Amino acid sequence: MANTSGLPPEGWYPDRPNATRLRHWNGTGWTNEFRPIVAAPTAEPTPAAAPEPVRETTDQARSRRELRAQVGSLVHGEPDTPPAGVAAVAPVSQPVPVAPLVRAPEPEPAPRPAPTPEPEPEPEPKPEPAPAPQPAPKPEPDVRLSSVDRARAAGGYPPIREQTWQESFAEKAQAPSGSSHSLAGWLFATSPLWIGALLIAGMTVLAIVNPLLVQGGLALVGFAMTFLLARQDVRNLTERGFRAPSVWWVLLPFLYFVVRMGKVGVRGLGMLVTYLLSFVALVGLLYVAFIGNPALLSLITPSMPATSTAIPTPVATLSDQERNNLLTPDGVEAQLRVDLAKTFDVGSIDCVPFPSTDVAATTTCVVVLDGVTYNAGLEVTPNEPSTAFVVTGMLPAG
Repeated sequence: MANTSGLPPEGWYPDRPNATRLRHWNGTGWTNEFRPIVAAPTAEPTPAAAPEPVRETTDQARSRRELRAQVGSLVHGEPDTPPAGVAAVAPVSQPVPVAPLVRAPEPEPAPRPAPTPEPEPEPEPKPEPAPAPQPAPKPEPDVRLSSVDRARAAGGYPPIREQTWQESFAEKAQAPSGSSHSLAGWLFATSPLWIGALLIAGMTVLAIVNPLLVQGGLALVGFAMTFLLARQDVRNLTERGFRAPSVWWVLLPFLYFVVRMGKVGVRGLGMLVTYLLSFVALVGLLYVAFIGNPALLSLITPSMPATSTAIPTPVATLSDQERNNLLTPDGVEAQLRVDLAKTFDVGSIDCVPFPSTDVAATTTCVVVLDGVTYNAGLEVTPNEPSTAFVVTGMLPAG
């Protein structure tokens, strides 16, 4: 039966990867059976012909079909077809000697590596669950910014640009314009005169009122007026470009005008001199009004009653000898007359001597007061600094 498959018949063919052995072809594909090639008896060596020079071939390039047929055995596993003029090796069941093929050497194509199997696709990794979003830490507010600038920064707006001290000083250091004198400043400079006149007029008109209350009220009114005048003077200086003193220097008016002159220069000397002259005039006015006129001085000084404890009575301390003399009959009579004469018209006094000078010793005296006779009881006092005895009682004589 003719072979219509186009494949070589079954047999042993040279193994292309190893030229020293034969490989069995079963008619449809190569098997794993191999046989060594038995070499034929060698003939006598003949002198080798001189090698011909290698000439560069001018054959046309092989077509793609010829190249595919040449390497078809490597790709499809088919046996090479013997070239024309060379007999194919017949299949034998026993090793037979095979004569070496004599043909022109031709370059063998490089063995094409077998296609590597495609790697199986690796299973796609399961996507890891996305971590829960962490809340972004809230930035701490800058303590150097004001509340307005922090609010602007939270809203995405830039903070308000602050002026540097050089810019602020350049804006404030404007050249003074206008005069440093003001009506409020001159009224403040003459305040000693009109405050003194206010006090004198108030004391004269309001003499029926408590003098201390009137003086305190008028002094408070005068201070309030000077404070308002000083504040107005400071405002006028600032508006005109001058460096003004602090309004609290009004507590020390003289120093206020000294500082004011240091701020505005010699132009403030006039107010300082005016204040000094006004103060000297006030002192002279007070001296003439009060020291030279005692009646006017009495209006501003509160009167004191005769029994007032504001004027202490001098106390005479008795010695032991004086104390003993006062306890004798003559001494008792003399001291009793002096004490009673402050209140009564004293007549005769007749006393019984003290039995002793000990403390709490008693005696009696007959005293005529305003023409009425009384029996007075006396008692020695313990360590009294100004008297040796006291009157314990007085009863009309029967």
